Amino acid sequence: MDPVFVQGDSVSLVNFIYPYTKWGKSGKFKEVIFPDSREDFSALQDSLLFEIQDHVKKDVLDVYKPDKKLSLIFVNCTHQNKYFAQAFSEVIVKNATTYFLESITAKARVNLQVLQNQRDSAESDLQRAILANAVAQDNALNSIFQKNQIDKYSSFVELEIAHALFIEITKNLTLAEIGLRKQTPLIQVIERPDFPLKKTGLEWWKWMLAGIGLGAVIGAYLVLTRMPKA
Repeated sequence: MDPVFVQGDSVSLVNFIYPYTKWGKSGKFKEVIFPDSREDFSALQDSLLFEIQDHVKKDVLDVYKPDKKLSLIFVNCTHQNKYFAQAFSEVIVKNATTYFLESITAKARVNLQVLQNQRDSAESDLQRAILANAVAQDNALNSIFQKNQIDKYSSFVELEIAHALFIEITKNLTLAEIGLRKQTPLIQVIERPDFPLKKTGLEWWKWMLAGIGLGAVIGAYLVLTRMPKA
């Protein structure tokens, strides 16, 4: 479970937001604590995690695209704790961006890793071929034996093959790196959440007026219902 920094303190995301859910406020499940590793979750914790996810989608997180023609995505986070709202929105954007980039470039990155491994192997083969050719050259120097001359030419051929293979794999690796960069979209955070954050909901005086209005309506209703019938 990813941590977030709220007022300088690192807290578990799921443990911080759980008390704000209806299950976290109830007495029966109020004391539930979630471990750091998802693998250690119990069946109850897995079920509550689903409820937390539902709470976040309905009451905390709002993601929308204001204009379908533009590649702009707005992420709004509403929470009672302004520090959490700021940290949570940044963590969500970071994790979503990482997951998106890894998903769409997975095949290209695997291909790149295979070529990198092949290049490393071809480089080792080339180094061995260079050493073998040098040894064969030394043995053939001023030698009267034809075998040494054959070894010399044979090692040279192997060196040429290893060198050509290394160059070809290096070229393919460079093309794969270029292809990966082309497949990777540019995702940029245009505006980060910063204080003061925008307040949501009614202001105190609006709540007061609403309370007075509601009280007047209830009072009028009680008076009318208690009036003697003619």
